[in-house]
Amino acid sequence: MRKHTKKRRLDNTIWHYTVGWKLASILNTRTIFRTIVGIVPPEKPVTWFSRNRIWEPTASKMSGNDLPKEFRMQANHAAYGRLFRIGIQERHAPYEIQDLRRIAHTNRHTVEDLIRSGIRMGANPEDWRFAPKNISSKIWIAIEVWDGKGRWLPFDGEMPKSDLIGTRDLIAQ
Repeated sequence: MRKHTKKRRLDNTIWHYTVGWKLASILNTRTIFRTIVGIVPPEKPVTWFSRNRIWEPTASKMSGNDLPKEFRMQANHAAYGRLFRIGIQERHAPYEIQDLRRIAHTNRHTVEDLIRSGIRMGANPEDWRFAPKNISSKIWIAIEVWDGKGRWLPFDGEMPKSDLIGTRDLIAQ
């Protein structure tokens, strides 16, 4: 029975994808903060998640939209301190892209631009979920690290120094 419960719990898991140098901050604060970059009042920031079980292309920190998704994953993995994802139950971030105008007061043109840009990056906007609040570690159900070979593994909590090297340089860019 326990195994079945865990499988069912992970079936409705949505993921916040990130890179190592950003994960350090998330772990320190025990919070996934709402995105504030590019927000213009009266728009409100939201916290983004994806139903994609492999990788959310819009989480990439590198350009190269014409490159295969797997290569972009490898490049992000190497350049930004590995790839990580934090899982929560979908009920904690139930809103879809079409709800962005109503919940976050995002204008129609911005929503359309987000959708077009995401599709160009290889994303499926139907996978996107968001919450209009910060997400506390109290509701996280998994943290996983990508092994660089195509598998997501449980994260043991150790942040190698290599994941933090260059953080200041990356922030300054």
